[in-house]
Amino acid sequence: MALGRNGVLTNTERGAEPVLWHHTTMTPTVTFTWHHTIPWNCLAAFWNGLVAGKHWTAVELFLRLVSADKPHDIMDQIKSGALMDRDRLHTQLTWQGWNIVEGPGGDFREDDPGEGYDRWFNHGLSDNQRATVQAVDQLYLLIEPLASRPSRLDFPEIPKEIKPNISALDAKDLARGLSPLIGSLRGRSLMFWNSASWEKVQDGRVHPKLPSVWNVKPKWKKRR
Repeated sequence: MALGRNGVLTNTERGAEPVLWHHTTMTPTVTFTWHHTIPWNCLAAFWNGLVAGKHWTAVELFLRLVSADKPHDIMDQIKSGALMDRDRLHTQLTWQGWNIVEGPGGDFREDDPGEGYDRWFNHGLSDNQRATVQAVDQLYLLIEPLASRPSRLDFPEIPKEIKPNISALDAKDLARGLSPLIGSLRGRSLMFWNSASWEKVQDGRVHPKLPSVWNVKPKWKKRR
C-alpha cells in the first residue's frame, strides 16, 4: 500500500473512502464525486515532508487535525518503523470532512481544477460551513508553500514531487499556525450536494422514451 510502516507515502494513491459516506442520487443519473478543496497531492507532499523531516510537534498537531486516534501512539509506531493501522490513517489523511465538497464530476462539471486548489465561496452555505471554508483557506496558505519546497535527497523510493525538504524553522512556524485551526476543523462534516452552491451552465435533456437516460447531460460549475 502507499502508506509505509515508517509513515511515509510512497505514491499519491488515495486511501479508501469512508464507508459511511454515500453520494446523492438523481434520476437520470448524475455522477457525483468528493471534491478535495486542498488537493490530495499537496496534502501527501506536506505529510511526507513532516514525517521525513521528523518534525514531531507538527506531525502530532496534524494528526489531531485529521482526528487520528492516539497521536502519540501513532508517532511512536512511525518512529520505530512499525505503523500498525495504516489503512485507517491513510483514509484519515485522504478524506477529511472539512476538505471535501460533494458535487458533479466528470462530464457533469465544467470547472474541475484537477490537482489545483478548489476554493469554495459562500453561496448557500451555513454559518458553520462558511467558517470551515475560511479555515481551510488559512490552512492551505500555511501548507502549500511547504508542500512546494525543493525535494529531499534521501528516501529514494519516494517520487521527488511528494518529499519536500521542510526545515525545522518551517515546522516551528507551521505549528504556531496549525494550533488555532484544530478547533475550527477537527471533526467537521463534509459538505454534501447543495444546488445553491452551484451554477448550472447547461440544461440537461432527458430521452423522451427512456426517463433514466440523458439525451444531453446537464453541466454545472461552482458559484463565485
